[in-house]
Amino acid sequence: MKKAILLVDNCSKNGVIYRTVLESVGYKVYLASDLQQALYALKDDALSLVISICFLETEKLKKLLSDKKPEIPVWVMNKDETTSPLSSKELLDQVRALID
Repeated sequence: MKKAILLVDNCSKNGVIYRTVLESVGYKVYLASDLQQALYALKDDALSLVISICFLETEKLKKLLSDKKPEIPVWVMNKDETTSPLSSKELLDQVRALID
């Protein structure tokens, strides 16, 4: 079963770039821009990681995850990581460190 990753991003364009990179190496990727879309992705049993790129409701999302799926790590990108996109290598290295 493919590992799935949820990218939550409602204020940058990096989510689309990161989705392309992650899908190219075999991950299933959900891209959500609000909590409703994030909730949909949480139904996937293969969900292995949540990445909050630039999401205004990150604290609500973290609370929701700790209640529903506490085993899933959450990577909250810092300001530098959200203003200029990570390279493909940087993104994949971090993802692999968290879930592989």
